[in-house]
Amino acid sequence: MRTVFLFILLISVNACGIYSFTGASIPEGAQTVKINLLENNARIVVADLAQTLTDDLQEKCGRETTLKLTNSNPDIEFFGQITQYDTRPAATAGSDQAALNELIITVEVDFKDYVNDKEWSKSFSQKATFEQSSNLTDVQDQLIDEIGELLINAIFNEAFVNW
Repeated sequence: MRTVFLFILLISVNACGIYSFTGASIPEGAQTVKINLLENNARIVVADLAQTLTDDLQEKCGRETTLKLTNSNPDIEFFGQITQYDTRPAATAGSDQAALNELIITVEVDFKDYVNDKEWSKSFSQKATFEQSSNLTDVQDQLIDEIGELLINAIFNEAFVNW
């Protein structure tokens, strides 16, 4: 009886593509993925931000899917650009002075599934706050790590979990 239950469970899990226990559902027939280097078209350019986000998305796809990274003829492909890297006041103190600032990073992503002829384009934006008394250059790396993780999770989920 246990064997029958496991067999039925495996069949139902594979019905809509290849499912991994991370929650990712790989489109049926897809075996390879290409993640192009993000272009940095933000008003403020941080030198290694595009490479960092690209590497993080490649690592997540490699770690949480069965897709193999490739540079040619992919089944799935990501293109994108960083369109915003800005700071702004997040909360004010009593005298109209910012008590907290926030760093906002926005990435526009194009996703193409060549096997199933599906595609989407979407903008992803995340932010993190820091004390007004802090210098951005002192907290920038930590904020980029925090925001980057949120962005990569959102992009990955849109591509492989939310469909």
